[in-house]
Amino acid sequence: MDNKIKVSVLIMLMVLSYLYSFKFHEYEAMKEINRTIVKQGLHRNDILRQTKLKKDRNRDVYYSEIIFKDNVNTVYTYFYSHSRKAVPFQISITSFNSKNKSPKHSSIYDIKKTLLNNDILY
Repeated sequence: MDNKIKVSVLIMLMVLSYLYSFKFHEYEAMKEINRTIVKQGLHRNDILRQTKLKKDRNRDVYYSEIIFKDNVNTVYTYFYSHSRKAVPFQISITSFNSKNKSPKHSSIYDIKKTLLNNDILY
């Protein structure tokens, strides 16, 4: 009986560790990306296509690429990190336009002051 309890506790600790290490940070990343999109004056309905949230283990960041309906030639990449060692800000945005035009929606440099005033960046 004693070994069954130890094994059960060990399994429970492993499951909780997995949930915290991966799923919790994924949830936080999507929440912060969505908050940033709203701060840009956009809505989830404005998104034409969005990649599934991915993790870059080398830089310790989660990222998702988004194309908006009103700017189909530009790919916006939203980066999130829970580690301040990985990136200087918790959320950052880069954009790439296939026709060498400036992006229609604000980049992180344009909205940094707004984000700082609204406590998105720590």
